[in-house]
Amino acid sequence: MTTYCRRCQRQFRNNHAFQDHIDNSSYHNFCFVCDMDFRDPENRDKHEKDKHNACSDCERTFAAPSQLSAHMRSETHVGRQYTCACDEDFSSPAGLLLHIERGGCTEYSGHKLMHLIGIGVRRRATGYYRPDADVCLGRKHIFMINPIKAIRKEMQGHTNIAYHERHQNYVCQYCLDYFDYTRELGKHLAEAELPDSVSIRYCCEDCDREFDFPSGLCQHYESGCC
Repeated sequence: MTTYCRRCQRQFRNNHAFQDHIDNSSYHNFCFVCDMDFRDPENRDKHEKDKHNACSDCERTFAAPSQLSAHMRSETHVGRQYTCACDEDFSSPAGLLLHIERGGCTEYSGHKLMHLIGIGVRRRATGYYRPDADVCLGRKHIFMINPIKAIRKEMQGHTNIAYHERHQNYVCQYCLDYFDYTRELGKHLAEAELPDSVSIRYCCEDCDREFDFPSGLCQHYESGCC
């Protein structure tokens, strides 16, 4: 019994020959989710993305477009693009921030990271800003895009900004501890652990959702939740 392919306008002697043609023809590109056939792979991939939140390369589906977007930015697709000061590589700014927060970096501590973020926000903020207030970092803030570049930039002259003129001492911009000398502040930033109870929160500029650490806010932005 012959079988006819309408798209290619070809007739095949049996189903086996027809299936072999389907499997090897560049004119047949099936959606791995619903088996819809497309003439070219570009339209098939667009269909899988738009209709199924699916990654064509990995043949995986996701519950929401934001999850698919996060997957496409993962190490699987973009590789490890963000290098820490300790030379360890990460696939996203959030992963790099988490690495520092958890004490995995030999160059910067989590406490120093929070201190430098506090300085950066305070210097650029408009209006009234208390040292112990919640911190709002926008999705385009340098700490959300390139954490190591941001850290190195804020390290320059950070003790001048941390200096309290009235009390004539230096203040950790994260925990607000006071120190008489810069070396004492530096020792504190290198050795102090992050507290169990967090008073400062990191806030999304779009939905006002709050996070205990910058990495959580950064991951929130990367996942497209807003």
